[in-house]
Amino acid sequence: DTHPYFIETYNKRFGTNYSTCEIDNWDWVRTEVEWDDFDTIVQEGWKNNHAEITAREENINTVIPKLNTIANNVSVDIVTGRTGVETEMKAWLAEHDITEYNQLVSTTKKKTQLQYNVYIDDNPNMVEYIHDDELLMLIQGPHNRHVDTDKENVISTAKITDGIDKMKNGVDSC
Repeated sequence: DTHPYFIETYNKRFGTNYSTCEIDNWDWVRTEVEWDDFDTIVQEGWKNNHAEITAREENINTVIPKLNTIANNVSVDIVTGRTGVETEMKAWLAEHDITEYNQLVSTTKKKTQLQYNVYIDDNPNMVEYIHDDELLMLIQGPHNRHVDTDKENVISTAKITDGIDKMKNGVDSC
């Protein structure tokens, strides 16, 4: 989760006192701070301080093995919209004992254009772009609590590990 790293670094750099709770919508960065500052800080974080970027939840390394209990032959790709820091991201994954994935995909495309069957993400805009035959597990945060997740193929959950049982039902019905 890059939000805590960004907020802490931004506050130190610019003498502000933001908290992660203030990131109350996906476009908060574009409306409250400069996008370039956000992008630079997060990119520097991954490049130089990836160990300071926290996992979204404890025991994050149990997610992929738990996903493998849903269906046979599950192939998990870890997809990021951030480019140029793939080596550091792979190191972060290894440091968090996340090793049972197919590949790390770094892309500048919308993730929904990659045509996966299942997405696990915190980007609320994906709700608009998810196809009927795909499933989205939307990880809740202050920045996306306002999102309407009434679509049958969207599961909203606070923790990935908690949402996997809900997702199993969605995979069975897609």
